[in-house]
Amino acid sequence: MPEETYDYSIFGEDAETVRELSQRPEDIHKLLLTKRKANAEAKQLREALQESQTIGAQLSEDFDKLKETNSRERLLFRFKIEALKEGIRPDRLEAAARIAELESEPEADSTELASKAVKSLKESFPELFRNGESIPEVDNTGFSRQPSDPFIEAKHSGDPMAMLKALRKER
Repeated sequence: MPEETYDYSIFGEDAETVRELSQRPEDIHKLLLTKRKANAEAKQLREALQESQTIGAQLSEDFDKLKETNSRERLLFRFKIEALKEGIRPDRLEAAARIAELESEPEADSTELASKAVKSLKESFPELFRNGESIPEVDNTGFSRQPSDPFIEAKHSGDPMAMLKALRKER
């Protein structure tokens, strides 16, 4: 076998290992296979990491939108409660909510913002509120059920015995 003329000292402390590996090509092949496998795994992990970061960013964005919507809904709910406490006419509550143009501020107290909006609305549109007026009495007797005739009920149910009992009670 010819004498080696290659200078392995350029590999530093790995010089002896490189010299031994160069004598066994099957070990070099194993190292290359291991390297390719590790690179493929690293690529899959990078892709999975990138995908999870994309999903995380999208979820964070969705969470921020939900948080903003929740804040707006909470402010609207508080506004309606405060307006009813101040004596707004219930049939004008939705219109008042649209007029108020509520803007939710992050980290702001929704009750305080709602009460300010109700006060400014009361100053601007006093006709929306009942100023000491009592709640009108409503006569709902036309909507209530009248006492029914036991004979007619029995007839509709198809019970002849109940029909006889109803006729006997009438006498």
